[in-house]
Amino acid sequence: MLAAAYIPWGFFVVGYRIAYPYDLPAIFFCASGLLAIVANRYWALAALIAIGTLNKETMAWLIPAYCFYQPRDARFARETLWRTAALAAIFGVAYETPRLWASMWEFGRPIWLAAQTSTEGPDGCAVSFAKLNALEFLRIERGTALQNVYWPLSLHLPAFLRFRHLPAEWRRLYWAAPFYLIPLFLWGNLVELRLFNEMIPLGAIGAAWILSRSYAGQSAAR
Repeated sequence: MLAAAYIPWGFFVVGYRIAYPYDLPAIFFCASGLLAIVANRYWALAALIAIGTLNKETMAWLIPAYCFYQPRDARFARETLWRTAALAAIFGVAYETPRLWASMWEFGRPIWLAAQTSTEGPDGCAVSFAKLNALEFLRIERGTALQNVYWPLSLHLPAFLRFRHLPAEWRRLYWAAPFYLIPLFLWGNLVELRLFNEMIPLGAIGAAWILSRSYAGQSAAR
């Protein structure tokens, strides 16, 4: 129910930003990927990353999520690194292959696509996404607080406030979140709420865990 309450905001039009049909399946792929991580289904996760990346590149979030979720036992360190590297390679192939094919079809030569770090500012000069995002985060110049990064982040507020009460494995998933959010800040746009859809499953489960435990504690006290 928490996830369903937040999903529509990822499809709001804010300024010139819109949502696309592939944004909704991306939530399914991400939620299924987190389930595969928790259930220790590595090959299912690899398949979800391969297929999901063909739909939307934000499936990259599942790679650090897998790495951080694994036990901290030294016995698993080398295997975890190799498996994480394999997931990154699968993502890279799934991301670049259709784009290389499209560039060959359109331009007659392969073009490797990288991230865009800047855009055209109001004065016509290039301005970095990092600067635009910092200003938007502080000023909320486009839309309202409900059409800004603050709204999708609010889903994670219960988990942030009672972080130590989360299961250890779920806390490790949150430690992986900066590896997704920092690239968004540098190369994305904070008013594109659809970019945060992939974090909805994590936030919904974290909030549900904290709220259910709080309710159970209050009921026991009575």
